Amino acid sequence: MLPVMAALTIQDVSRRSGLSEPTLRYYEDVGLIAPVARDPTSGHRYREDEVDALQALACLRAMGVGIEEMRTYQANRALGKVRAGEQRDLLLRHATRVELEIDTLRSHLDSHSVAARG
Repeated sequence: MLPVMAALTIQDVSRRSGLSEPTLRYYEDVGLIAPVARDPTSGHRYREDEVDALQALACLRAMGVGIEEMRTYQANRALGKVRAGEQRDLLLRHATRVELEIDTLRSHLDSHSVAARG
């Protein structure tokens, strides 16, 4: 017999995942996470094993990954090693984009520093 997973409140999951409560609800509404059933006795919504997936989504969100690519990431993640290359490629594309944004910001900062001294 499998052990019963503890149910967590949306507040607990928000705090642990780094995603706000409205974001968690939105991700459920758009199908990024599976519909969350409430525990009839406690009203708690989330299982402990869902927190890891939500933390991954929080990281993707922080990188500026869009909803559709998050869906792809989640689907690939569920397939495990079979799709590891696709996961790596998705993350590398976004890492490259972030590096370009950093370079652009540094360039603007340098330009403003020169103008301020000028």
